[in-house]
Parts: sequence; C-alpha cells; structure tokens
Amino acid sequence: MRGAAGIAVIVIGIFVFNHFSNSTSSNTAAEVQYVESPVEMGTISNYISASGTLAPADSYSITSLVTGEVLADYFEEGDVVDKDMLLYSIDNEDTEATIEKAEISLSSVERQYSTALSNLDNINSEVELNLVLKPYLGELAY
Repeated sequence: MRGAAGIAVIVIGIFVFNHFSNSTSSNTAAEVQYVESPVEMGTISNYISASGTLAPADSYSITSLVTGEVLADYFEEGDVVDKDMLLYSIDNEDTEATIEKAEISLSSVERQYSTALSNLDNINSEVELNLVLKPYLGELAY
C-alpha cells in the first residue's frame, strides 16, 4: 500500500504543478499591455562620464638668443604653433644699444684700416723710389 500511496502523491503533485504553471503563464500574458502614442520629435541625451590622465604627444622647450623683458605673447597653452610663427615680443633696448656700440666700433676700425692702407701705399712708394734712385755713390753691401 505504501507504493500506491506514493504514486498517488506524485501524480497529484504533477497535476497541481501543471495547473499552477499554466494558470500563471496565462495570467502573465494577460497582464502585458501596450499603449499606442503618436510619433513626436524629441531629444535623446546620452551622457558618458570618465576619468583619466592626459599626456602631450610632443613637448618642446624654446630658448631665445636675446635677453630682455617679454612684452607680449601670441599663443595660449595648448595651441598648435607653426614654424617661424611669432611667439613673443621682447623689449630689446639693451640689444639695440649693443648693436649701436658695435656699429660705432666697426666705423672706427674701418677708419683705422683705411689709414693703415694709406700708410702702406706711402711706404711702398718710398721703397720703389729708393730702389730706382740710389741716394749715394758707392757699392751696396748686403
């Protein structure tokens, strides 16, 4: 009798299981509802948040051949600059004074050179005269 009672309990369990699973799935399908609405223009927004570290691909150091106070700069940090682009205006009063002194010195040296050439021409003329004209009589000794 025990075997028959066990089989009966299993059959009843299967029947109850099938009954509840069919009624749950049919109730779930009935619960789904669709709502129709007209087509409207709207905005879709998509936001992404991230964090990280940025590093430049290339970095350069620049140096100037002149000294002076920087009067203006013509770029912002992060700008891309081209070759021969003006980057800074520098107060060059000291450089201009140095150039003026160098020009004065050059002028003075040019005058000295001209005087030396004139003296050389005079000496060469006197040497030629001494070779052609013998200033005294007698034999020359070396």
